[in-house]
Amino acid sequence: MLDVVRTILQTAVAAGVPVHEYLVSVLRSPGAEVNQHPERFTPCAWAAANLDT
Repeated sequence: MLDVVRTILQTAVAAGVPVHEYLVSVLRSPGAEVNQHPERFTPCAWAAANLDT
């Protein structure tokens, strides 16, 4: 389990995503939406949809 958490954190950092904001957003998203469209919740996809860059 620790490896999964570490991978998520490292991927978010590598994508330049604010980790806390990303995690809170994803964890508050409806489970059904995450299950149907997991590609929308990767750090890179999340950054493209939520950050003004």
